Amino acid sequence: MGFLDFLFGKSEKQPKKVLCSDELEAINTPGEYSVKLVNRGAAVLQVCKCLNDLVTHDLKASKYMCDTAPCIVKEGMSERGAKIIKDELEALGATVTIEKRM
Repeated sequence: MGFLDFLFGKSEKQPKKVLCSDELEAINTPGEYSVKLVNRGAAVLQVCKCLNDLVTHDLKASKYMCDTAPCIVKEGMSERGAKIIKDELEALGATVTIEKRM
């Protein structure tokens, strides 16, 4: 941590969470659930990065999702995969719901 970071209250970088292969497989398993981002919260950049890592792999698309919330983040996935994405985004302060397709 540098002197300016200390003055302005910035904390050290948090290590990036690495998902195991089972979690990545659950996210990509087809199903009948969708994840909806209701509110992005205060940590916009972190939510954007998380969406980029888990869902889109395109920073511009994940930024658009954050800016146009509420929106569907990903649909047609398993319940376990939807819960993984929901937990990751809620840990960053976002409000997320899981919806089941009729």
